[in-house]
Amino acid sequence: VIDLVSAISTTVVFFMVPVICYVKLYGWRRIPRYELVLCALLVAVGGVACVWGLIDAIKSLRTAVKNGHG
Repeated sequence: VIDLVSAISTTVVFFMVPVICYVKLYGWRRIPRYELVLCALLVAVGGVACVWGLIDAIKSLRTAVKNGHG
């Protein structure tokens, strides 16, 4: 269960929150296009990492329950 929480929280905190705060503080109209593209790329990478972490955490949880450790 801790793996599930950490997969979501770490990717959101390290990839998505800083980008969202940056865009919110400066306004998306004042940020150059290449930075907006970079911000979108970072959020996309964070989303992929989150999904990847969730899949791995669910597999680990299934294995633990199957082996009687859950």
